[in-house]
Amino acid sequence: MPTTAAAGINPSRVLPIVLDVGTNNQNLINDPFYIGNKFARISGERYDQFIDNFVSATRKFFPEVLIHWEDLGNVNARKILDKYSENILTFNDDIQGTGAVTLAAVKSALRVTGESLKDQRILVFGPGAAGIGNADQLVESMTMEGLSREEAFDRFWAYDFRGLLTNETPDVLKFQIPFTRQSEEVADWERDENGLISLLEVVRRVKPTILIGTSGQSGAFTEEGRNVGTGI
Repeated sequence: MPTTAAAGINPSRVLPIVLDVGTNNQNLINDPFYIGNKFARISGERYDQFIDNFVSATRKFFPEVLIHWEDLGNVNARKILDKYSENILTFNDDIQGTGAVTLAAVKSALRVTGESLKDQRILVFGPGAAGIGNADQLVESMTMEGLSREEAFDRFWAYDFRGLLTNETPDVLKFQIPFTRQSEEVADWERDENGLISLLEVVRRVKPTILIGTSGQSGAFTEEGRNVGTGI
């Protein structure tokens, strides 16, 4: 585990726990060798109560426990972190761990170039839990350089399967909202046959100086995109 191999925490003080809330994969449910729970994945209030019961039971036996969350879906990951972070010692590696590592890499690069983080234009390709986790860390660092949070958010463009995220993009998640752009700003940008702004168009218009790739989509980055961008 990273906590023992990289962070130097004694493995005798670490207890790995798997939370099995079912699966929606019928092939797994039908597989006689599948050892997980064979029922549909729970969600909503029932899921929230399950997590609450787990946290309560854990703190009952280990009052000063650090709960390290790993590999949760993006909505649940943010919800759990927001709910418990003010009251217990808790940490989400996908959100905060990747964010800290990305921030360190960016600041190391800027030390070489002699530039300031607050002057960068940042494109997040794949604004899920990890992508926005990276962006959150960068925003906090920008505010330490003198920007307001609103000014810091304005340095970001977030892109996923729905194209560039704007205030008119459907089903934007709560944690993505601060990183959306105003639709008026991109009204004259080129769109495809589905009405979406392409990644190449965003690169062409924004010319980002930092590109954060936190998407599993293959073939997204092309030689053409590299040529039209600056700093990529």
